[in-house]
Amino acid sequence: MISLDPIWLLILPAIFALGWLASGFDRQQSRRQRQSDFHQLVLALQHLVRRERREAMIPLLRAARENPDALGIQRALASLHRESGEPDRALEAREMLLLLPSLSPRERAELEIERAEDAMACGIFDRAEAALKLALSHLPSDALPGTESSHWALVVYERMRQLYERLGRWSEALQAAEWRAKHLGDNTVLLAERFHYLMNLGRRSDAEALMPEHPRLVEPAPESRQGAQVCRHCGFRSRRHDWQCGGCRLWDQLTPFA
Repeated sequence: MISLDPIWLLILPAIFALGWLASGFDRQQSRRQRQSDFHQLVLALQHLVRRERREAMIPLLRAARENPDALGIQRALASLHRESGEPDRALEAREMLLLLPSLSPRERAELEIERAEDAMACGIFDRAEAALKLALSHLPSDALPGTESSHWALVVYERMRQLYERLGRWSEALQAAEWRAKHLGDNTVLLAERFHYLMNLGRRSDAEALMPEHPRLVEPAPESRQGAQVCRHCGFRSRRHDWQCGGCRLWDQLTPFA
């Protein structure tokens, strides 16, 4: 029979008591941390409601430092950097987040899209293109329409269209626009995009098949389309007519300014 030293009768309860106190302290610390995080996020939200972006960054930075693995907080801070006119800092933050090994494919796709938007805002177009291609690689190729994966694929192709249009790579812009039209169905905006890309590629007959009555098919352009112009969509004003608005980048929105 094993005998138990009486001293253990005193030590064991003390060990259990210490364990219980430690777990209680950890729970209390965790609760305090959550309350602190919540307070910082409420402060940031209050500033954002008042359109005080710079002020909102201070509590978000505190929350981000205390929660380096909190993906939502880190992404919100990166987005705020871009909205505050610091796309380079947003890009750096997003690239650091992409190093996290625990990201799911969907989270990686979303972060790559955001990284591409940051890179475009910085004028780093090759990095933007690489990020968009990586985003596509993280999405299932056979995503059903209406699913979340399908939504993000549409976002990727729209960003590709914008990027290639900005670079004047009309063939690639056309491919992205055609993919979107196939999955969204045609409307006036999507038709106009493809029409102008085809015209810029010199494929006049294909463009005419899409929009046979378009004024751009008439040479020279009607006199009524010359002179001061205003965009119906965003109000951008131009001293001359152009097929694309220099403000919102939509096609066929400029009209004579009275």
